[in-house]
Amino acid sequence: TAEQVQEFGFEHVCIATGSRWRRSGIGRSSYTPIAGHDHARVFTPDDVMDGMAIEGRVIVYDDDHFYMGGVIAEALRARGNDVVLVTSSDNVSPMCHATLDQGRIQARLIEIGVELVTAHVLSAFDGSQATVACGYSGRERQATCDSIVVVTSRDPVEALYTELAAEPDRLQAAGIATLKRIGDCEAPNIIAS
Repeated sequence: TAEQVQEFGFEHVCIATGSRWRRSGIGRSSYTPIAGHDHARVFTPDDVMDGMAIEGRVIVYDDDHFYMGGVIAEALRARGNDVVLVTSSDNVSPMCHATLDQGRIQARLIEIGVELVTAHVLSAFDGSQATVACGYSGRERQATCDSIVVVTSRDPVEALYTELAAEPDRLQAAGIATLKRIGDCEAPNIIAS
């Protein structure tokens, strides 16, 4: 808590509280929220990793382009879900070309029965239908699904930093000379960064 940080007696404080995946769908391909992002059946990678029950046919929308979309699709498939991975890229996990993992990721997803839809952007979800548009033609189509997991971008977990920064007089009184946020709390990015 802010009170605990002020009690420690440190002169220099770095806040590294990480980030959480956005539920809104804002990411690489869209700077505005996906219509229906606030539906109860829209999930994030954090929800999947926290063990939240996600039933039925799931669209994993990967606009992050690193490894997480494939990880989430594989995890859901292992739980027994029918999984479709939709990505705005021309192939799955393109940022993994640099790590020599892209081909293995895409092959693994095909092997375990994940349907792949490339070069499509998710624009809406109504609880039973997702609207996806071709990244080249813009042609829209509907895809039936029970849930969506959006793997797009992350927001910093910055509440502690914001609370501390809002009261500079209290920081000074506690002997704190500098307050910084670092890592994903400052600027969420891929783990390699």
